[in-house]
Amino acid sequence: MVDDYLSPERDAGYLHAMVSFAPGGSGGVGRAWLRGGAERLLGNLVELEAKTVGVAGRVMVAPRASDPLRSQPFSRRGWDAAVEAAGAEPEYVSVGLFSRRPEAVYTSLSVCVTASRLGADATRGPGFDPAVHAERWVGLLGDVLDTADPAYAQISDRVGSQFNTALDMFLRRSRVSVAESRTSLRGYAWVTVVPKELVERLGGAAALARSKAVVLARPLAAGGVLLQATPTPAEFDSAAMRRLFRLLAPVLPAGRPRPLPGWEGLPVVLEDAARR
Repeated sequence: MVDDYLSPERDAGYLHAMVSFAPGGSGGVGRAWLRGGAERLLGNLVELEAKTVGVAGRVMVAPRASDPLRSQPFSRRGWDAAVEAAGAEPEYVSVGLFSRRPEAVYTSLSVCVTASRLGADATRGPGFDPAVHAERWVGLLGDVLDTADPAYAQISDRVGSQFNTALDMFLRRSRVSVAESRTSLRGYAWVTVVPKELVERLGGAAALARSKAVVLARPLAAGGVLLQATPTPAEFDSAAMRRLFRLLAPVLPAGRPRPLPGWEGLPVVLEDAARR
């Protein structure tokens, strides 16, 4: 219904959040994710409702797999329908913003909900301040997942797929990754949510908080932990990635990642985690 793989050209100035639940069901937080994304990332829809010059919005809704995907310009009525559908594990619901304003925080941004995933994608604009706006993504993710039990979540500025992690792609394990996500961590990124089943294998939330590989280890209500590796996405360089890899290696899937042509820039350590 929506494109899976993302063009490498979009990586510059790009942010992507992904949450997965296994087995099935978005943890009952689809509505909170959509509303929270609108309030924290889209500016509470003020620009869209006011029909600001240079700003456009779009709502897309397919409540069930048998329903056609309906796309329409943003309206309050369309937004209300999207919020209602998001609360019932929909096939696909999203609200998007497109801006040509010179002070735009994002030139494009979309927040989406499906039956088993939550997502957000944005292209940063000239008004994006990493010290301010990056933290809004972290806060949104942590606050929504405090009321859920995710199998995995991440925020990254370098992604190749909306639904698969970079590690999934390099290990060629996309077909089994979600099903096995409570026994093997799906990946690692600037922000990574470790499910509760894997936290104890890493020594517990307190041990994670003491690690120099992260600047934040936020325990979630359901038992998982949100890890933030560096203050901003731009600071998540190869050294920071390797520190995080070493911290999480005990719960990562075995196997040596093999690069994919055209995707060499994705953040993956080309080592077998089982050999750490």
